[in-house]
Amino acid sequence: MDIQIKYGNDIVSCHIPDHIRTEILDPPNNAPVPSLQQALIASLNNPIEADPLFSMLESEKRITIVVPDKTRQCILDRILPVLYEYVSTHGGRPENITILFANGTHRHQTGDEMKEILGSFIWNTLKIEQHDSNDSDSLEYITTTSRGTRVTVNKLITDSDAVITVGGILHHYFAGFGGGPKLIIPGVAGYETAKQNHSYTIDTTGAFHPDCRDGNLDTNPVYLDIIEAIRYIPHVFSINVVLDQSNKPAGFFSGDIIAAHRKGTELASSMYEVSIKEQADVIVVSPGGAPRDGTFIQSHKAIHHAYRAVKPGGSIITAAACYDGIGSTTFLDWFSIPFRSLGEKLLTSYSLNGHTALSLRVKLNSTGISLLSELDNSTVSHMGISPVSSLQSAIDNIFRQMNGSPLLYILPDGSLTIPVLHD
Repeated sequence: MDIQIKYGNDIVSCHIPDHIRTEILDPPNNAPVPSLQQALIASLNNPIEADPLFSMLESEKRITIVVPDKTRQCILDRILPVLYEYVSTHGGRPENITILFANGTHRHQTGDEMKEILGSFIWNTLKIEQHDSNDSDSLEYITTTSRGTRVTVNKLITDSDAVITVGGILHHYFAGFGGGPKLIIPGVAGYETAKQNHSYTIDTTGAFHPDCRDGNLDTNPVYLDIIEAIRYIPHVFSINVVLDQSNKPAGFFSGDIIAAHRKGTELASSMYEVSIKEQADVIVVSPGGAPRDGTFIQSHKAIHHAYRAVKPGGSIITAAACYDGIGSTTFLDWFSIPFRSLGEKLLTSYSLNGHTALSLRVKLNSTGISLLSELDNSTVSHMGISPVSSLQSAIDNIFRQMNGSPLLYILPDGSLTIPVLHD
């Protein structure tokens, strides 16, 4: 069998020998909405547990529209013009509308990157701001949660008369699902707020909290901490979209930032969870190409999903371009700490990327991981991963050592696909 998978903006291919049992794990198809404009407007006028968006809009009101940065796919160039026309029709004035990028703790984007994300019309029409989690002058304190998280958010949120969040719903490897409330925390929160909230991924023993996992919200301490804080921002209207693999909208869920998001997660689960009957000997995974494999930290999400479907002692072959590098200046430092000390270190000195390093090192304890990327081989090796020059060489090397008919899974869109093991 010949396979092709996305790698950055390119395609890489390889041949799988005939004696290998091979299965492609693709999310089930879901029909896109017939009309983006009609579906979006219908969701704005008939929202979930909220009044219609037009009831929040007046000509003198200051409106902030919070949108994800380039690491989150959301077809903003198609959604925002429809939203802008709706807001303008119901009294909103362009000079009172600000687009705020929810960068979280990520780096700022360039002007060209923002223009590509937003589209030329919005870029040339509205005021654009980027959140900086380390700029204390731009932050305002709103509450301290029952878990002890001191919550600060961008002053544009507290100073606005209406806040509209626009984001996509996808599984998130420790927060349950992305989108919705996460656009506020950590999206436009202070660095220390994000750091404290993310620290709940580690339990008192220094291991990963068992409730911090893909698809789990009900008992997830990270999510529960977020939604407790969100209720202190009452003037938020949330627009959530679930996209199919071709980035076409399968459904819009607008209204209350918590209730609308929770409703949308039902569709996301049905679209992206794939049932498997057994774990594989080997998995070939791609995050799905650009922009999902821009950095290694982004690409880890696909490795995390592949790990759910591989046998202990198995192998994961990853094709992720990582054309923007690792994604953090401190991530590699965590690989110089002895593994047994890593959990203790996180308990006493938590780092936003430290838990990602711990997650990867846990996987490497039971699984061989190799990587085709644009990273230096020395950087890849420092993480305990085997650098490879091609998919074919990695596959040939692994299967040369196996007898019988080993099982291979291929995850072409590993950032989206959630394998679920059923007996």
